[in-house]
Amino acid sequence: MSLDAPLQLLEPDWVLPIVPAGVVHEHYSVAIEHGRIVSLGPRADLRARYPAATRIALADHLLMPGLVNAHGHLAMTLLRGLAEDLPLKRWLEEKIWRSKRGGSMLSSSPTERRSRWWK
Repeated sequence: MSLDAPLQLLEPDWVLPIVPAGVVHEHYSVAIEHGRIVSLGPRADLRARYPAATRIALADHLLMPGLVNAHGHLAMTLLRGLAEDLPLKRWLEEKIWRSKRGGSMLSSSPTERRSRWWK
């Protein structure tokens, strides 16, 4: 999806709006114009209202318009594939937290603090 696109209809199997809570819509679409939500409604209605819109089929997807994910683990995507066969707790303890400790030990070393070679 491009933020500069004039008009797009996102067509997932389900739409779960943030407000009102506890509502799940089937056969709904979300109209997006220049990166902003302009409308939400039954798919047939939005297709009729925006016939020139680019339709983006999202089969087997749940769309949550209005959700702001303020708690993300983007850095973890860099570590995908690193011992994926481990249970979560072991993976975190043996692979992730150990990696983070190594990085923080390196960045706190007296030599690095004095030299600032990267600037």
